Amino acid sequence: MIEYAPNKFFVAHWFVDQPSDVYRRLTGVANMNWIAAVWRNPDERYELKYRFAYYDNRERHIRSSWMNVSFESNVDIQKVIFGVDMLAKKVSEQNGGSHRERVDLNLSGDKAIEKLLQKPWMRIIATQAEMN
Repeated sequence: MIEYAPNKFFVAHWFVDQPSDVYRRLTGVANMNWIAAVWRNPDERYELKYRFAYYDNRERHIRSSWMNVSFESNVDIQKVIFGVDMLAKKVSEQNGGSHRERVDLNLSGDKAIEKLLQKPWMRIIATQAEMN
């Protein structure tokens, strides 16, 4: 899960949609979507987190696969963004050219989530701490 905490500074968020039903039937490709986010932590280190989420033919979630990458504070963040853009492009191509989108944020976590909630593909799952 990506935690949009106010003490994190979010650079960008990516989304790649699932392949179309027709493309899945023709190719047998997995019913999967993808998200990613890059942010700067309070210790000034950057972090990239992304996940693949897999669904059955009735759109029920089967499983997710998460990956985390940490970068030193002196990383060229534009190169990181370029790399994630290329990864998003590859996932979209694998999904038959499905919709992909990058949302440039440059906001704290609480403000970033406000902006992301305007996107139809964004879903929020409250953590136990947020519910108490």
